[in-house]
Amino acid sequence: MRRCRLFIALLGVLYLAGCADKEDVALPPPPPPAPLPAPEPEAPEPPTLIPPVPPHKPPIPKLPEKTVYLPDELIGLDQPGVTRLLGNPVDSRDEGAAHVLTYRGKNCQLDVILFLDVKSGTERVLSYDQQPSAGKVAAACYAALRGGR
Repeated sequence: MRRCRLFIALLGVLYLAGCADKEDVALPPPPPPAPLPAPEPEAPEPPTLIPPVPPHKPPIPKLPEKTVYLPDELIGLDQPGVTRLLGNPVDSRDEGAAHVLTYRGKNCQLDVILFLDVKSGTERVLSYDQQPSAGKVAAACYAALRGGR
């Protein structure tokens, strides 16, 4: 039994000796932590869809107002002015103190009557005579004569 006690005492000494060595010896550093997985790149946000803007509509052009030509615009013009508006007359004649220029359209006739203007010394339109003198044909007559220029 003595041997057994000696053996147990020896084991106790060895045990303590083993513990003493562990305190003096530095423990190995813990292994580095495993790297974190790289974050997945964020998917780009889908572009915000902006509804297409309809193309700018150009302004609706206004139809030109129909110019209404009336023979009254001849009053006061000289013969070259009348010729610029209506062209060359089909007939030109003198009737007393007046000089008459005759223009003919499809269904009408216009006589432009010029008198001598004493102040300027030139002949100027003082009046006119249109056949027919009223109605749609009369309105269209002068417009057709004037529109041909």
